[in-house]
Amino acid sequence: MLLALAALAGALWSSDRAAQIQGPVTLVATAGGELWVGADERLWRVGADGTLRHDDDLRALGVPGTPATLTRLPQGGVVASVRHDPTLYLLDAASARVVGRIRPQWPAELAEHGSRAIHVALHPDGRIAIATGGGHAVALFAADGRFIARTAPGFYRYTNGLWWAGDALWTSDTNRTQLKRLDGGTLALQETVQLEAGHGTRFLGPAREHARRPDRVAIVRYANGMTVGRVAVVEGQPPQERALDGAGVFEPHDVDWLGDDVVATDGRSHRVLRIAADGGGLAVPFGGAEVQRRIDAGLAERARAQRAGGSVWPPRQS
Repeated sequence: MLLALAALAGALWSSDRAAQIQGPVTLVATAGGELWVGADERLWRVGADGTLRHDDDLRALGVPGTPATLTRLPQGGVVASVRHDPTLYLLDAASARVVGRIRPQWPAELAEHGSRAIHVALHPDGRIAIATGGGHAVALFAADGRFIARTAPGFYRYTNGLWWAGDALWTSDTNRTQLKRLDGGTLALQETVQLEAGHGTRFLGPAREHARRPDRVAIVRYANGMTVGRVAVVEGQPPQERALDGAGVFEPHDVDWLGDDVVATDGRSHRVLRIAADGGGLAVPFGGAEVQRRIDAGLAERARAQRAGGSVWPPRQS
């Protein structure tokens, strides 16, 4: 009996361990030209040439878990959020260590969503915009976390990606397949852009503006289930969408720009993909030999845990 219970406990632990190994999930291109990647409670800092420069334990850096989001600070450095934690962690550009914390002061009706906020956008003057996903709202805070404004109830049917363009805040209405431009101080609606709902990927996911061209945005489009999807570029005025068909359909978790190429994490291959935004959208794995070795090691550990647990690892839900 004891042996049977021990075997069951071991199988459950192995299954849980397999589910925890997701590989690269979040990423952000820093002002210094590095790509920071959150992978299984590690932070990889990778040069633009794919060289792994640092591989740090996130808890040792002061971040209490795998980041749910990584966002570039306009002044340099990165802001990380962790699921089930309403704190924003400010990471130093040189050391990646936590050098400050912000606790957004959520209004009572949105407080439950503060610890599971989906995406963050930071204005150069310190304003913080947060899309709440299932909270169906965007909230705006001052640099010290003081609450400024929120969008009206019913304004969105889920909302994920958002970015600043000057003093305007662009946001996504996930299920309506719309982009909405808001006033950066009041969150009043200024413009609505309807995107096509075709290609089998209607829903809008993460989005990130080009560092030098905020009118050029990489955005994830998801099929039903918000796991399988593709990547597109929205650019121009009025904004027009262009699918990066060369990358095909995969499981994009996060997206950003590295130079003039789009980079995205892929839950299917556990790779970071570098996608040519101009020239057909061809996708290739990003990262040198050491990055690929760490990815392969994670996949091998996951496979061992799957075999020991006797179950199929479940795909991550965005």
